[in-house]
Amino acid sequence: MTSSQWGDTIYESAEIEKQRHGPYLWISEVYVFPSAYETFSLAVHEAAAAGLPVIVTRGLHGVSELINDANGWLVARTCESVSDAMKKALSAGEHLQVMAGNAVESVHNRDCTSFVTRWRSLYARLGNVEGHGRHSVS
Repeated sequence: MTSSQWGDTIYESAEIEKQRHGPYLWISEVYVFPSAYETFSLAVHEAAAAGLPVIVTRGLHGVSELINDANGWLVARTCESVSDAMKKALSAGEHLQVMAGNAVESVHNRDCTSFVTRWRSLYARLGNVEGHGRHSVS
């Protein structure tokens, strides 16, 4: 892949201040995250929430549950696999917009309220396990 295919549109994260990455997400069409290890990839979730299809390498915690064929590309951790996915993104045309909508939809239930609701539900179920007392959750 040559730089002329992407023009001046590739931004490296080292060039972007952490607090000012929002505008770069908003002007992007795809988010590429080829990482070897993440405890929880907040960056991938933020990119999906910003409406970006995501190209990400397999094996990252919290990513395989989020990224699928409908909202991005989950690829092997090789340069060739990442490059192939970038080429697919270049040729996706209007389907990229569908993927962008799917990316937003995939993170809609990952906000604080949803997490608290699911934790409370889990605690309530655990409190109802036979042989254990009922515990209140507030």
